[in-house]
Amino acid sequence: MASARRPRGPDARGLRLRFNCTPACRGAAVVVVTAVVVTVTAVVVTAVVAWSVR
Repeated sequence: MASARRPRGPDARGLRLRFNCTPACRGAAVVVVTAVVVTVTAVVVTAVVAWSVR
């Protein structure tokens, strides 16, 4: 499910079309997407570590 949020393939094209205003707007979109990906990855890693420590 986390992979669906990453800007790759058709998602990247849709993201570019949706945020096709200014470079600053696109930069903000990239920052938001990156933050979401990092957050999801951190949550998954934390869950895996907590489960394996059990």
